[in-house]
Amino acid sequence: MLLLLGIVAALASSTIARAAVPTPDFSKIFPAGPIAVVQVPSGDTRLFFQSSNASIELISINGPFLTGTIYDREMLVPAGEAVLGTPIAVVASTTTTFNGIRLYFVSPSNILSEYIFDINTGWSGGPSCVDCMTVENFVVNPGNHVLYAMWNTAPTAENPITIRVGFTGAGAPEGLTEAEWDDVHGWRLAELD
Repeated sequence: MLLLLGIVAALASSTIARAAVPTPDFSKIFPAGPIAVVQVPSGDTRLFFQSSNASIELISINGPFLTGTIYDREMLVPAGEAVLGTPIAVVASTTTTFNGIRLYFVSPSNILSEYIFDINTGWSGGPSCVDCMTVENFVVNPGNHVLYAMWNTAPTAENPITIRVGFTGAGAPEGLTEAEWDDVHGWRLAELD
């Protein structure tokens, strides 16, 4: 009986060891700060993290970590556009209003910043992106570690807000603040009273 248990244990451990051995083209990912992850409608995973040089990288994985493999890795946000240690938030949507991903982070000048991925046009972002929240110049409290994003997939006439991005504001309003966007008003700020 002990011999049989020993064989089963040896087989189990060798199977686990083989499954855990990375392939030669595998490279470990070591984020320098927070990460944000979203699953897109195909089931693929998009992982965003900040590198040690302050750039934000995007890794595309064809499924969850257990069964998926990395099929693309790119530097999305250049180092000069994100403060080192920035919090990161991301949302994805497949509504008729918007089919894509929105990435949020803080710039070195403490401006809440956005990159937008549209299924038809690809990524846009940076200080010159007129469709991005960045041009609104919402000021984030220096050293802020609060950042979240939500997408309302079923806005109504009573609640037209589509995107909500929370952060700690440094100006008016200050404290816990949400930048809220809808088709009618665009971006507006609201403070939790």
